[in-house]
Amino acid sequence: MPTPANDSFYSYSGPLSGVPNGTILRKRTVETAPMGTAAVLPATQVLYKTTDDLGQPDATVATIFRPLSSMLGMRSKIISYQEFYDGLASTCRPSYQLRIGGTTLSKAQNAVDEEPITQWLAAGYTVVTSDYEGSTDDFGAGIQSGRQTLDGIRATEHLLGDPASTAVGLEGYSGGSTASMWAAQEQPTYAPRLNIRGVAAGGIPVDFAHNLLYINESTSWAGAMPAVALGLIRAFHADASTYANAAGMAVLTQTAKGCLVPKADPGLDFHTMLKPAYQDWQHVPFFVKVFNSTIMGRGPTPREPLLMTVGSSDGTGDGVMVAKDVQQLAYEYCRRGVPVDFKTDKGLNHTEAALSFLPRATAFLNARMHGRSTTTDCSSTEAGNPLTPLPAH
Repeated sequence: MPTPANDSFYSYSGPLSGVPNGTILRKRTVETAPMGTAAVLPATQVLYKTTDDLGQPDATVATIFRPLSSMLGMRSKIISYQEFYDGLASTCRPSYQLRIGGTTLSKAQNAVDEEPITQWLAAGYTVVTSDYEGSTDDFGAGIQSGRQTLDGIRATEHLLGDPASTAVGLEGYSGGSTASMWAAQEQPTYAPRLNIRGVAAGGIPVDFAHNLLYINESTSWAGAMPAVALGLIRAFHADASTYANAAGMAVLTQTAKGCLVPKADPGLDFHTMLKPAYQDWQHVPFFVKVFNSTIMGRGPTPREPLLMTVGSSDGTGDGVMVAKDVQQLAYEYCRRGVPVDFKTDKGLNHTEAALSFLPRATAFLNARMHGRSTTTDCSSTEAGNPLTPLPAH
């Protein structure tokens, strides 16, 4: 089976300017084998029009699974499930990973990341999972990830002939939480007609500048630094060689070959990747612009209830996500009137907290999709870390 880089289905040479977001450009039927099922599941893949982080036209792929009830002509609700594919190479995309012959990630990661797809299908939901990093695999690009998630939902409704009033729930952990939370933030202005009932997100990277300081020289998560750096450089159409020295370019070149490996480059110090002129990265205009644009909560207010969770294994966070950052975002949304169910999983690292998040997400979204109220922790959620933008220079 060809990789996305060698598969013409992924490329679109026609004009995209003026094409409505969510428009299906082409479609195909594929065979998939998500972890959690021994059966081969048919799915429809669509290439759809969307936009990137800078608002430029883009085209990416969504994989859409239909339950038996839908195939029998019964309408179903939609779950938009954002995988944490954390990819810098096209082979990491869910549309490729889910297909028979396309799996290259570890079985353990696929089991955690793909099993919810089969569970939601068994419960009678249509499931869509998008390649929300876009055509250039821009890992960490929040605005883009949110918009491409929303356009994947639009494309799903177009494919099924469902109205925009169809109930939709969003779920994502870690990298998938980036897409889910930004979709919640972007939806009121970017896709206001979508009927999103609830968003469940766990292990949330709220402020990348804080995450960078947390994992710098880490033995377990240093690999996330060059991965996010490369993804954001791509999203902002910058040239990595402007800022990275020879050692840094070597790390970025290796990182570009695959998916995020958290333990790659253990003990890596971010400063060793930068040219002398950019060592004080918090005062470099380009870095300030990029980091400030990726702070969650600075845009429109989500309209739907949120489930937000994070682990806290070392007093700061879960090893990669900063617990007090997530708490502050929950606190801020509570102040704006958003019902937030917020949980900190004390003693659990990022991987362990994922297993705690999944059943909570299922219960939360099931309640929301059936019109039932959910709990809120707003009365007991206190302020966390200030999410203050870096000073402009």
